[in-house]
Amino acid sequence: MLLQWINKLKLSKRKKNLIFYNLIKNLKKIEGAQKVASAKAGVEFSGTSLRIQRANAEEAALEREIIRYNAAVQQYQAEEKKNAFIIQGAMAKQQSKMAQIQTITSTSTSLLTMGGFGTPTQSYNQGAGFSKNLFTSNAAYR
Repeated sequence: MLLQWINKLKLSKRKKNLIFYNLIKNLKKIEGAQKVASAKAGVEFSGTSLRIQRANAEEAALEREIIRYNAAVQQYQAEEKKNAFIIQGAMAKQQSKMAQIQTITSTSTSLLTMGGFGTPTQSYNQGAGFSKNLFTSNAAYR
């Protein structure tokens, strides 16, 4: 639960790693304190005491693996976000190029229409046996 809470914090990766490092360090301190307390009390390291220490060690190892796994998942997700932004940028660049081409095309069409060269829709083939040049005016075909 503590690890999930730390992962939800809006902290930099470096700060999260520092929190995880301190957590592991504190777990080792607790482990050492348990060993010292058990030895001080004259408890043998067998039976229940040994099982508790083994369970604590296994849990600490599991916590470390969870930390490593979560860090790897976060790194993968960050890479995916980065790639998505790169793709988004490339698409925006293509859209801007298309908008530029469209602007140039519409400007050219306007200039052709204003110059008396006819509209572009009239300059295409109008049917079988009837074709017009793109730059001829309508007056030539009347």
